[in-house]
Amino acid sequence: MDNNFMIVLMALALLIFLFSIRYLYNKEKLAMIEKGADYQPRKNSSFTIYKISCLLIGIGIGMFLSFLLSELAFPNLSDEPIYFSIVPICAGISLIISQKLTLKQ
Repeated sequence: MDNNFMIVLMALALLIFLFSIRYLYNKEKLAMIEKGADYQPRKNSSFTIYKISCLLIGIGIGMFLSFLLSELAFPNLSDEPIYFSIVPICAGISLIISQKLTLKQ
C-alpha cells in the first residue's frame, strides 16, 4: 500500500475513535439524566493532565533513545524491534514515575 494512504487511514481511524468516545459519553450522560440520576460532571483533574504529560515525555524520550540506538549502536539491524521495545519501556517508566510523584502530593 501507498504510505500516504496508510497515513490517511490511520488519521481517519483516530478521528472515528475520538468521535465515538464523545458520542458514547454524551449518550451515557443523557441516559442518566432521563432516569433521574444525579449527574455530576467530571472534574478535570490536574493529576490526569500530569500523567498524560509524563506519558508523552516518556514516549518522546523512548523514541529519541531508539533513534540513537538504531543509528549509532546497531546501524546494521532493522529499526522496528528497537522502537517497539524501547518506546513502551520508557512510557511505562514515565507512568510509574508520575504515579510515585502524585502519591507524594
